Parts: sequence; structure tokens; C-alpha cells
Amino acid sequence: MTLTTPGFTAWRSAITLSPATAHACRDIHRLHQLALHGFRAPGVPVDGPPPPHVLHAAPRTPDHPCPRLGGRVLVQSPRPPDWQPLLTTRRLTAASVFPVTHTYTAGEPVDLRLTANPTRRSRATGRRTHLTDPDDCHAWLHRQLDHHGLTPHPQHTTTGPLLWITGTTSTGNPLQLAIRDFHAHATVRDPDLFHHALTTGIGPGKPYGCGLLLTRTPPHPLH
Repeated sequence: MTLTTPGFTAWRSAITLSPATAHACRDIHRLHQLALHGFRAPGVPVDGPPPPHVLHAAPRTPDHPCPRLGGRVLVQSPRPPDWQPLLTTRRLTAASVFPVTHTYTAGEPVDLRLTANPTRRSRATGRRTHLTDPDDCHAWLHRQLDHHGLTPHPQHTTTGPLLWITGTTSTGNPLQLAIRDFHAHATVRDPDLFHHALTTGIGPGKPYGCGLLLTRTPPHPLH
């Protein structure tokens, strides 16, 4: 496959949920629907086909019985959204939208953060199973980064605690994902692959807050 991604360009939104919205959006399906509201044309139902490559990241704290969702959510999209309807109904209390552009080169160091849903697919059944062992999750992340044009640095990877997030689909089916926060350093090997990953996210669970890569240039050279 030939990738046509000379660089990475997207729009990011920092939205603040009202307390009632944050509580309701502990259900990961409801948070998914909320994130899509900014990209729906008038008259298009929120349960219709979603626009492509809308990703979000929602910090959570490991409260019992389920992780508590913070009030801030970051949404990434290929075109700018319109959050005014959610602001008008006070489901959101604030929203800012800004463009992001990056062009990485081969050999460039990069500092990565993401929330991910590490899984393993069974060759016999084709079904995914959640990875819960930290070492397995660590190895999963490095395979993903390698697949998307990066050379990871194992000694500079941290794996956060396991969290289970849940929800219910619009048809009543239960949702449950095992997620972890990751922080890693890597070197760009294939810029095209990496730009594509920045646009589309990595790993499964993208509709539910997984796979959005947040990057910066590390303050010191990687060794």
C-alpha cells in the first residue's frame, strides 16, 4: 500500500464536560456519541455512520467501581468541528479548537503518550482477548510502534495501571475494554507510516478513547 501522507495535519478540540455530562459519559458509548456530535450535519442521527478518523483521549482516575472520567476531553479530527450546540445545551462548559501540523523526518526522536487497549487476536477464532499482564502490554506497544514506522526504546517506556472501562451500546450490548496509559520514547524510521498513525490512531478501541498518539520532541537526545 502506498501512503500519501507527506505530513500530519489535523484539528484538535479541548472540550470541558459539565459535571452531569462527565458522570453520564463514564459509559464509553455515550462519550463516543458526544465526541461525534461536533461533526454531524443537521438531521444526521448520532448513531449513523461516524465520520472517519475522529479520535479522543479522556483522562481517568482509577476510582471504584469504575474509573472516574475527568471533565476535559481532547478530540482529534481531520476537519474542524462545531461544538456550539453542546455549549448551548450546557452539556459542555467550554470548547477550544486549534489546528495541529507536524512533519517528522527519518531519524528524528519523538516522545509519545497514549491510552491504548492492548489485545491479542486468536488465530483459531479471530476474536480479540484483552492483555492484562504489564510485560505483555509493554511488548504489544513496541510491536505497534514498530509496525507504524517507529523504533521504540524499551528502556524509556512506562506502562500505567490497568483500568477497565465499560458501557452499553445503543442496542443494549455491554462494552468492556482493558486500557492502559503509555509513555514511550522512539525514533522515527518511516515518516509516512508514522504520519498515517498520527492521523488514524493505533490499536483497537479507537471509538472509545484509545489509540490517539500525542507527541512532542524530547528535551534530551535518546540513547
